[in-house]
Amino acid sequence: MPKKVSIADLAMAAGVSKTLVSMVLNGKARENGISPDTEKRVIEIAQKLEYRPNLFARGLRMGKSNSIGLILPDISNTFYAGLARSVEDIARKHNYSVIMCSSDENKETELKLLQLMTEKQADGIILASTLDDEKQIRDILGDDFPLVLVDRHWDNSHYPVIKVDNLDGTKKATDYLISKGHQKISIMTIGPSHLSTQTERIEGYIKSLETHNIKVLRNYIVEIPHNDINRCICTSIYTWRSTNTMPTAIIAANNFIALGCLDCIINNKLSIPDEISLVSFDDIELFHYSNPSVSAIAQPIKKIGEAAFDCIIKKINNPQLHIGDVILSTELIPRNSVKNIK
Repeated sequence: MPKKVSIADLAMAAGVSKTLVSMVLNGKARENGISPDTEKRVIEIAQKLEYRPNLFARGLRMGKSNSIGLILPDISNTFYAGLARSVEDIARKHNYSVIMCSSDENKETELKLLQLMTEKQADGIILASTLDDEKQIRDILGDDFPLVLVDRHWDNSHYPVIKVDNLDGTKKATDYLISKGHQKISIMTIGPSHLSTQTERIEGYIKSLETHNIKVLRNYIVEIPHNDINRCICTSIYTWRSTNTMPTAIIAANNFIALGCLDCIINNKLSIPDEISLVSFDDIELFHYSNPSVSAIAQPIKKIGEAAFDCIIKKINNPQLHIGDVILSTELIPRNSVKNIK
């Protein structure tokens, strides 16, 4: 392995001091009276010798680590995996590394991870929280630590939020099913119930039903624990069938629930869409190729990640900067999992 080029090597090659080389590489040539010709010569030598700075050491000197913490509920969830990849891709282009962790929807784990990020000297944190409120976060981080909420949030939050319009997305899904003649529509959401994503999606579902003068039936609003998805979906289907209250369509409030619905519906020997229709809030590649293909509300995952990174960099550079929330639109993608029963 070739020897790594140091600032001392550059100084020797350029015939100048190490201090002068450091000033040039840190963009401080002009303010220290270094001539443009000398600055150009140092930069050209650095490029020729393929000099690579030690970003960690530079970070310690400048009070920055060039790393961002990313805490998500479950990195195995396709939505969060895509979000993580989006953040990582754009961070790499800006010479930032990403410290990635899963909280597993566990509040204590999340708080420990937040503390860990401060110990790792992360410059800022992007967080999809499972907490009831932000008080404990502010107790750990303080008011000025750069933090951006993604996907989930609290009302009147101290922190900027990057998310989609969940209410409108679920309203689109419900409106679409109603346009196909469905009125007995269930929505299955993921617990815990305080999560903003789930409350907003239920609100969009209810708003659509009320707009079309369809009665909201509470037994069609089902909260599914995140760690017991398939069993709870199968229990709901069994209860509906045994009481002759089976809906004609289900809206799955995330991709894990949609996958659970596919599994349980097949196990109950029901046919999609002939006996029950299905729409997923979240689109994943599998839904394109499953038989039948699954209609979905698609979130702009890449844009969410890019907006979150842009926001956290602004907060790192100016912790007191006020940044407004970013709310992105969803897209309804009709496929073959919805039957027209008009």
